[in-house]
Amino acid sequence: MDEKKTKFRKKTPKHGVTKTHKNKTKYDRKSSKKKLNDPKSLLDEIS
Repeated sequence: MDEKKTKFRKKTPKHGVTKTHKNKTKYDRKSSKKKLNDPKSLLDEIS
């Protein structure tokens, strides 16, 4: 049980985060503009 829990826990955040950021860049044009104007904004979003 412990092993399964750890694996599931690790997989979910990794995939979720990656997908979210990729989609944000693609679908949110406002976000893209913000990133171009404010590099700090990009760092904040990733964190």
